[in-house]
Amino acid sequence: YNAAGATLATVSTSDSTYTTAGGLGFSYWFQHGGWDFYTARPYVASTPTYVFGSEQVAGGATWAAAEDTLLSGATIGSNIRLRFSIQNTGAPLSSKHFRLQVAPLGSSLSCESVSHGTYSDVPTTSSGCGSAVACMKTTAQYSDQVSIGDLLTFPSSLGFVAGYASEDPSNQTSGLSVSSNAATEVEYNFQFTNNATNNAYCLRVSDSGSDIDNYQHVAKAVVLHAPLITDLSLNSDGDIALTEGATTTIYASSTVTDYNGYADITNASSSIFRSGVGAMCTPNDNTCYQVSSSSCAYSNCSGSSCTLRCRADIQYIADPTDAGSTYDAQNWFARLFLQDSTGLTALATSSAVDVLTLRGLEVATPAIDFGSLAAGSDTGSVNAATTLRNTGNTPIGIQVAGTDLAGTSSTIPVGEQKYATTTFAYGSCSVCQFLTGSATNVDVALAKPTATTTPVVDDIYWGIAVPNGTDTSTHQGTNTFIATSP
Repeated sequence: YNAAGATLATVSTSDSTYTTAGGLGFSYWFQHGGWDFYTARPYVASTPTYVFGSEQVAGGATWAAAEDTLLSGATIGSNIRLRFSIQNTGAPLSSKHFRLQVAPLGSSLSCESVSHGTYSDVPTTSSGCGSAVACMKTTAQYSDQVSIGDLLTFPSSLGFVAGYASEDPSNQTSGLSVSSNAATEVEYNFQFTNNATNNAYCLRVSDSGSDIDNYQHVAKAVVLHAPLITDLSLNSDGDIALTEGATTTIYASSTVTDYNGYADITNASSSIFRSGVGAMCTPNDNTCYQVSSSSCAYSNCSGSSCTLRCRADIQYIADPTDAGSTYDAQNWFARLFLQDSTGLTALATSSAVDVLTLRGLEVATPAIDFGSLAAGSDTGSVNAATTLRNTGNTPIGIQVAGTDLAGTSSTIPVGEQKYATTTFAYGSCSVCQFLTGSATNVDVALAKPTATTTPVVDDIYWGIAVPNGTDTSTHQGTNTFIATSP
């Protein structure tokens, strides 16, 4: 530029000594110019080491656990980045491949005491995870074999050599040379798989699969396992036969497992329901039974598993779903819900069963008392009554049959009894039927009860004529009532 600030001339040049390490240079007319390179080194009495590369920063991330502290919240299928400090106080190491390995903690008191023979390589997703408990995965946070600096602590007497971060498709670093009295750091991105069924695992670095000289600290991760439900059945997978006019106790039964220990399961509940209303149904004696945790009991507990049974008392009015019923296209199911101390949950639904049709009938007034009648007379307009109640889960019709009434020395034939669904006068009843010894349909239809507190009932009215010559003793017989399809 001239004194006025205007461009006088321009020049450009290149220099093969300039490297990707970065620098600042200049050039001018008729000269070679000069170049300087940026360096940064700690101030020490001895000749400092140096590292080419980007400054290592956390990038906004936070440690999942502090250095040399176990990871207590590892979850299946979530990325975990694990960093190790490797310190070489022996001879220089040349082109070492540091590989990630894993072993179950088992009964060992610490990861440092786990037998070296139990460790296995962590495979890569690219090569196939197979039955491995941990597997290398990719991460958006770095590229495979990117150079990394120091984030962990190491003795101030040691120098530092930049290490590598590995992700799928690698489970080990590129060849890494570490000079004597120097530290390096390596990092791995992996996930625990569904095969990780132990409570805790240990992770270490190996020398291409071989032990390194000494492990001061071995990484430990406690895996948070969601509870599991297996072998869930409703009523042992058998159809449900209800009890007339009462409840029937059934169970939703299963094996429940939590690999953090069976005591980690804190809550269980169940619903037993007709499929047409679904598991989230409102409690209803016809269709839906919600079973609280207080009705669920554990037994045979050992290690990580228990037998769990959730009890429900099913009312006699529960809708039938067997062939020929109103809901024969549906079934009954049990759904079981589990939760553990960390809030992880499990849901499972049983195989289908049917509630069987129950035709139930109760004679609420069992005695038909015609009172005292003289021979040659009848009951006239005075009727005995029988109250019938539907005690099943389906509409019913009624049939009746009877026997002769026997006294001390005489008999009143069964056909002297008349019955109707309304009151009547014996001698002039046009709607009455004569009782016979064979089951005969009665014009009575009792609907399916929908609430146990609201019984479905109807009455049959009776009259009788006493033939001349009948003795004065008490005469007794049996009338039979039969529930049928309406």
